[in-house]
Amino acid sequence: MNWITVLTSLVWFVAKVTIGSGVFELKVLSLENPLGRDSTGECCVGPPSPGTGQCNAACPARLRACLKHYQAQVDTTSPCTFGDLVTPVLGNNSLHLEPQGHLISFQFDFTWPGTFSLIVEAWHDTNSSSRLSGNKRLITRLTTQRWLEVGPEWTPGSTEGTLRFEYRVTCDPHYYGPGCATLCRPRDDNFGHYSCAENGQRICTEGWTGEYCSEPKCLLGCDSQHGHCNQPNECLSLTHRFSRKPLYSHFPRINLPFSCSRINFEYLRFGYCNSSSFSKLISQLPVELHVNEPDIFQFRNNNSEFGALPRYLLLLTVCCLFVGWKGRLCDECERYPGCIHGSCKKPWECLCDEGWGGLFCNQDLNFCTNHKPCRHGGTCFNTGQGSYTCSCPPGYAGTDCEITVDGCTHKPCLNGAKCIEEGRGSYRCECPSGWTGSHCEQSAITCGDLPCHNGGTCEDSPAGYRCSCAPGFSGHDCEEVVDLCQCQNGATCTPEGECLCPTGFAGLHCETNVDDCAHHPCRNGATCVDGLNTFRCQCVPGYVGPHCEDEVDYCLAKPCANGGICSNRVNDYKCACKPGFTGKDCSVDIDECAPRPCKNGGKCVDRVNGFLCTCKKGYVGATCADEPGGRAGNISRQVLAREDSGLSAEHIVVIATLSVAIPLIVLIAAVVVVCLKQRRALERRKADEEARRQNEQNSVSS
Repeated sequence: MNWITVLTSLVWFVAKVTIGSGVFELKVLSLENPLGRDSTGECCVGPPSPGTGQCNAACPARLRACLKHYQAQVDTTSPCTFGDLVTPVLGNNSLHLEPQGHLISFQFDFTWPGTFSLIVEAWHDTNSSSRLSGNKRLITRLTTQRWLEVGPEWTPGSTEGTLRFEYRVTCDPHYYGPGCATLCRPRDDNFGHYSCAENGQRICTEGWTGEYCSEPKCLLGCDSQHGHCNQPNECLSLTHRFSRKPLYSHFPRINLPFSCSRINFEYLRFGYCNSSSFSKLISQLPVELHVNEPDIFQFRNNNSEFGALPRYLLLLTVCCLFVGWKGRLCDECERYPGCIHGSCKKPWECLCDEGWGGLFCNQDLNFCTNHKPCRHGGTCFNTGQGSYTCSCPPGYAGTDCEITVDGCTHKPCLNGAKCIEEGRGSYRCECPSGWTGSHCEQSAITCGDLPCHNGGTCEDSPAGYRCSCAPGFSGHDCEEVVDLCQCQNGATCTPEGECLCPTGFAGLHCETNVDDCAHHPCRNGATCVDGLNTFRCQCVPGYVGPHCEDEVDYCLAKPCANGGICSNRVNDYKCACKPGFTGKDCSVDIDECAPRPCKNGGKCVDRVNGFLCTCKKGYVGATCADEPGGRAGNISRQVLAREDSGLSAEHIVVIATLSVAIPLIVLIAAVVVVCLKQRRALERRKADEEARRQNEQNSVSS
């Protein structure tokens, strides 16, 4: 058996041990045997007619199909490894079975290897069993071997000659792929929720995910740490993670005397659920926790010390797991009991809102804002712990500025006015020119005095006048000249008061940086970073270029060692190694001595894609499996017998010539063998040296 047959046999064996399911179908279209003769030219039944030589009786025919692994030269005597089927008698002499043909099916339960050998025979046989009888006579035989992919199309096997047929390979239902090895059976139960694509890939039903589509997709936004779901689009708190089915009786049953709502929250006040004691205790929790009734728990306990814990600690530990989170998405923490003006980021916290303090956030730290205690325009200042002080305006005093102060003591007159005492605590303000009011707080100038300069527009109000300035001016009376354009980022101002923006900026004052990423220039999932009149693309691994448009060719660096062939992948590469090497970059020399091929104590020396056995005395062969043979004794006896019988002079000359010629030929052959071995050893050393040199280059480049 040559190496091709051995290789195909190995492929067939690997296919047999791999799960798959399909059918090889052979459709016989016709058999041409109009004369009713067998493969030797003899009549199938009886002798031919003496006068015409034609066969007198018809030739009933049945077909045999033998399917086996690929053979370079099809052996018609070896077993049919994939199947051997025989049809009943299909007719006499010629068979015309078109268009449907006669179908012969070979069911297989392994991965289709892609190659096969087929033997199709027509036999004369009147036996109606599933096997040929001993009186069978071969009419014709056709053999073929080839590569055949899985598909519904029929492939012509033989379309001319005495026997015509075609064949195909198809997968059984729920099997997919080039070898019918991918099993995908649609399901919608506790083990998965999916349908199957044309290539056998599972397609999850909406709302399910995971390798087998058995994991529900929780409600969008459901907190992954504190919530979960059993069905799609729901969000359950941790409480629902514990099964309410009773455990078997051999699990310890622990009755907790209090519910989680009645525990002493003094423990929680000191942050028990976030303490190191809880972290240590939670590591001792059982594998399973089940709730049979309210406040009755059963544990699958792998730690014998756990049962000896104080029950209040056990209760606190369970309550820390059960409570503390709420809300539609299980992302709202429970506040500390009694917390009034506070919030939490994790269970049992009370983080006070602004202006509140204390353990329960019930102490008002912003009394001024919430109560406004200062009267008569007094200014309030918080002093902490719910207290405050008032800074009173002129003429008032007291804790809340509730007391009126007499006279000019507190300088009530404004804008340089003069305060005049009038007795009994009263006073009068004499206002300077341009001011009026009881405290000289109002301007006496009106729009009639034309106070607005530089084209400003005046408007009277109860508190005085107000100027609306023209473009380019500001100030109370529009007396200040300002930049008309107020251009930014190096823009140029025109006489008309417009800003000419430089490239990359926009807006009335050129204050806005144009977003160069707005048109999404970056490709292949890259992130665009905006700059000044430019942008930069941050590429995901595997892509390069200004717009991340080019895929990185990892094969340019020649990562494959030892003559491996590199094929580029997305953000990766793959090496097709030459025989004798393996590994990501083909840098690992396969140790052919690992399976211990040398027998009988022979020493194995690893080579590139091979090995050499150094045999112990008494054994020879490539694997030291053979013992040296010989029959020198018998030859010697025959020679002696011939000498005893007498030799002529011619015989002696021939013997002498052969005695010289044969050793000379043996010597020449030995020299040739030695030279060939040295040459082969030199080639191996060169190959090893080249492999080591390339490995060193790869190590330096990486």
